[in-house]
Amino acid sequence: MLLDFDESKMARKEHRERIMELRRGIANNYPEALPDLENAYPINAAGPIATPRPVAMALPANHSFKDATKAMGRKLAHALYLRETGKVLAARQQVFAAAHQPQRMGTQNLNSFFMSLPELVVGKRPNMSIKDYGDRFRYVFGYKEQEDFLQYAAQFGHGIILWGIVCSPEINRPSSGVLSSNWVNGACGAGARKVVAA
Repeated sequence: MLLDFDESKMARKEHRERIMELRRGIANNYPEALPDLENAYPINAAGPIATPRPVAMALPANHSFKDATKAMGRKLAHALYLRETGKVLAARQQVFAAAHQPQRMGTQNLNSFFMSLPELVVGKRPNMSIKDYGDRFRYVFGYKEQEDFLQYAAQFGHGIILWGIVCSPEINRPSSGVLSSNWVNGACGAGARKVVAA
């Protein structure tokens, strides 16, 4: 919710109170996942334009946050693979998952690539007795059936993007760069084993 970048929400008292309630819950149950505010630094730019006042504060992601986003991305890979192919992801398949912040400077190429994926699905969760969630979750994906290769990018609101790849063990992964790590077998959770390079 904090990464949604929707100023109209942050202007509403009930929204700020909900964020603080959630933050207290995290502080109580998973305090190491909260960012260290001592490491925050101001961002004085909006794209190529320098601004006299900070437009945002930047916080480095800690290990607990990174671990949580990896776990979420892997679970999402399993769910989207099942939803879009109708098949359960086999333990021998390879899964890559990562998180991306689309507002980061210098990531326009990755953002454009995600938008080039052929299929767009916008989640609808109408539950008027509680709240209309609208399009808070959406994802784009591409699937090559012959290679059994799925790539997805899922976004929550206008903030964080969880993205990943599911592919067969016959596909050789890159040996360097962003895609050279964070791979697991097609089973996630505490018992999941890391993919061992052949």
